[in-house]
Amino acid sequence: MGLIVDYGQDWTQGDTFRGIKSHKFANPLSSPGSMDLTADVDFSYLRFAAKDRAACFGPVEQGFFLHSMGIQARLQQLLNTTADAGMQKNLVDCYKRLTDPHSMGRIYKVLAVLPKDSSMVPIPFAPPATEELNKPKVEKIVR
Repeated sequence: MGLIVDYGQDWTQGDTFRGIKSHKFANPLSSPGSMDLTADVDFSYLRFAAKDRAACFGPVEQGFFLHSMGIQARLQQLLNTTADAGMQKNLVDCYKRLTDPHSMGRIYKVLAVLPKDSSMVPIPFAPPATEELNKPKVEKIVR
């Protein structure tokens, strides 16, 4: 199985080509070789390109994917390894950045790619069971 994790949408967005220099957006042609160049991924095109060779699932939002994979339990494990309040705050801040819908949790997407003849559906991409819909959110356990 392969996972593609990046920012983008499940449709063609038009021109998303841009430069990033010193953590700020910049004209991508203003200083060749001195900035990062990037564009949003079109996940629908990736699925289309792979359709004859692979089974694709998703994309799903990164926050949903990470919660499905147990990020709450991992955060709790890490919080229990330190009594340092600064380290605990950093761990919670990083968790929030990765999962918050106003940050990377919604912007980043995850697409799973499996062999064409695979009969399995990866857990985060399967429809949730009814009892899963009623589970409390991690904010209840975060310090």
